[in-house]
Amino acid sequence: MDGTQRPIQGPTDSEKQKLNYSGKNKCHTRKHLAAVDQNKRVLVLTQVKEGKLHDQKFHDQEKVVGNIPLEIPIEVDSGFQGIHAPI
Repeated sequence: MDGTQRPIQGPTDSEKQKLNYSGKNKCHTRKHLAAVDQNKRVLVLTQVKEGKLHDQKFHDQEKVVGNIPLEIPIEVDSGFQGIHAPI
């Protein structure tokens, strides 16, 4: 599972600009969380959120892992530290 961002045109509203600006990517983005299997088939794709949102905070809001059976191993990057703890 990982967060993925796609660039968008910068919004004209200054508040929306702040929410959608990813400092990591240095551009305006929208973000999804995606879970894929070994064959790279998409199993879970969340609704889009603002690009500034951190992967872990996004997961805490969406609870993606809570919908996956415990028998299925989950691999995540460092953006999801502590995700294997009981939710």
